[in-house]
Amino acid sequence: ELLQRIQSHGSVDVDSRSCERDSALSTKSLDERIGKMFGVLIGEHRGTGERVVLKAFSGQISGRWRVPGWVGPIPSLTHESAQYQSEREVIEELGRRIREMKARVESRSCGSDDPLLDEIAASRQEQRRRSRALQVAMWDSARVRNFRGEESGLQTLWNQNKDATAPSNIPSGFGDCCAPKLLNHAAATNVRPISLTEMWWGKSPPGAGKTSWQMYGSCEEKCSKILGFMLCGLDEVDTNEKDVDDQCGCTCD
Repeated sequence: ELLQRIQSHGSVDVDSRSCERDSALSTKSLDERIGKMFGVLIGEHRGTGERVVLKAFSGQISGRWRVPGWVGPIPSLTHESAQYQSEREVIEELGRRIREMKARVESRSCGSDDPLLDEIAASRQEQRRRSRALQVAMWDSARVRNFRGEESGLQTLWNQNKDATAPSNIPSGFGDCCAPKLLNHAAATNVRPISLTEMWWGKSPPGAGKTSWQMYGSCEEKCSKILGFMLCGLDEVDTNEKDVDDQCGCTCD
């Protein structure tokens, strides 16, 4: 039903009026470039008993993390955040200054005695420090909640569950898939999941063999390292509801 709505509207911006839809979210981008996974979670609000339908897309869409009516990213600090943009401006300004100083050094004949060389080195060090700090801040803001009300950082979950040969750094896209987004939002908003489905739309990435409008299970490479924790407590919410546990194949120790 979700993909049919997207197709009929010709846009991922399905919750806006036709005159207000963002042209950047047209389905043409899905048809012309590598496609996207879309997910739907059907649940029930534990307080009111109201039926809840949540929807999410994997990663970004048309360069955006947030689209009205869709579950947003797990990290609170993303490229769209004011804090990120402010710090990036500082980092880019440092880069501009470094380029200017290098140009001045090249136009002079001081060689290795040029006093600007020390300033260039200091500016580069500051630029690297700020870049690393910003990356760490982004990952620190990526925290997920389970159905026991517990929270954990993505970096912690990766370190605990990664394969022995896997790198210590979180891989790109970790936590950006539909299932983690949907379950995190459900746990945070007191929604008991009943079912969760993920579907592909668009061209398949090279070698992935994905078929448009086909349903797929959660990925082994990344999601399996996080969903075990995220599903903890779901059986305590309702011992008769096993659909989501069975689909994801996750258990809680």
